[in-house]
Amino acid sequence: MRLVYLASANDDLAWFQEYYGSIFHTGSEHATRQYVKAVATLSDHPYIGRSVGETGLRSYSIPRLPFAIIYRVTKDHIEVVRVWDQRADPAKLGLQEEGATLIDTRIDRRMAKLKAEGRPALVTYFMGGDPDYDTSLSIMKALPKAGSDIIELGMPFSDPMADGPAIQAAGLRALKGGQTLVKTLKMAREFRTGDDETPIVLMGYYNPIYIHGVDRFLADAKASGIDGLIVVDLPPEMDEELCIPAVKAGINFIRLATPTTDDRRLPKVLQNTSGFVYYVSMTGITGSALADTAKVAAAVTRIKSHTDLPVCVGFGVKTAEQARVIGASADGVVVGTAIVNAVANVLGPRGEKTADPAEAVATLVNGLSQGVRSARLAPAE
Repeated sequence: MRLVYLASANDDLAWFQEYYGSIFHTGSEHATRQYVKAVATLSDHPYIGRSVGETGLRSYSIPRLPFAIIYRVTKDHIEVVRVWDQRADPAKLGLQEEGATLIDTRIDRRMAKLKAEGRPALVTYFMGGDPDYDTSLSIMKALPKAGSDIIELGMPFSDPMADGPAIQAAGLRALKGGQTLVKTLKMAREFRTGDDETPIVLMGYYNPIYIHGVDRFLADAKASGIDGLIVVDLPPEMDEELCIPAVKAGINFIRLATPTTDDRRLPKVLQNTSGFVYYVSMTGITGSALADTAKVAAAVTRIKSHTDLPVCVGFGVKTAEQARVIGASADGVVVGTAIVNAVANVLGPRGEKTADPAEAVATLVNGLSQGVRSARLAPAE
């Protein structure tokens, strides 16, 4: 479709190029390339952006940058209204009610696409740096080809309170191999050179982020192509610490809900959640036995009565059949421990590789993907 630029859009673009160069200490050429690429995507897919309330406007995030294009689709053209700094208060745009959140990420687009296809997402977790950086990057690159829809990239931490023995061991292997938060972000950047579509969620604990510095972390994460965060030890009462700054930076903040999250607590948990809700299907640590599927289905229905966000279910899924059963009621199936175990199973007592970890993971994920694809949710209306 033909693009029409309002005067404000041209003014914003000039500001955006200058601002990007000064804040991120790089030339405006990169910003311009990303902007042009985003506009070209809109030309081919004008309805890919997210609607902004009842305004008739839509928002489309510029890949790898904390900025979005605000535009309007008419009968014969796309009207580019402005370039928006997603870290700013949305109310200043006059587009939404005060306190509303305007965000559009690869996660949002991927979940919408899968809903239209009538199937749940396969969300795959692996530990960054396990057993070493290069092998871990190979695993990451293999995941989408094997059928993963969304990647959860684990940030190793020395005191992972919510993780079971398998993921704890993976984190220790990664730390022993020299993995850091900086290297984990570097891994995401390297992955993005060959895949600019698969959503990446960083999952872990707050301490490494706090040490890195929240503002620096969010800028680095956005520049590395990170789409979402799961930080398991930050409750909603601490949203000002990281959740709200992340959303303003254009990064989804994904919250966990559990069987003990009752109807009084759930609205607070969901208040600033975006991307999807991660339902932990049992109490306890990662890697536990699979929960009762009937109870899982009932829990998903209950959560959906409080939110329009997709609900993805994890903890305990290990086989294609389990993925199929869980996927029948959920919008996504999360698999982590089984993938981490697939890596551990091809490591010898001294950490030496007895087979290719990336190949072992790809074989497992391919089977899980087939299970998810056979779940067949009802097509979206």
